[in-house]
Amino acid sequence: MCGGIGGVKRVPVVERLNISVSGHKVVVPLSVYASMFDPVVASLRYEKGSFVLRVEGADGSESYFGLVYFNREEVTELRIYATEFPEHPMQITHFYY
Repeated sequence: MCGGIGGVKRVPVVERLNISVSGHKVVVPLSVYASMFDPVVASLRYEKGSFVLRVEGADGSESYFGLVYFNREEVTELRIYATEFPEHPMQITHFYY
């Protein structure tokens, strides 16, 4: 979305994130994608027994990337990084079910 009210830029937000592995629906809590806005690029890899979804979004000083770790049943961890300071995550969330 472009444009806005009073000079405020409207950006897309992630309203839903559905993941499935070999036809099995993965549990994805709202908090995994609630802070993802203006997504630009997403990629998927398999690393050390887990899938890792990388989502990059926004631009300039607001740019970020998030790493969503999951297995065939559930999301296990979320890490959010500021693109300007990628050495350390700004947020790490572990999920327990």
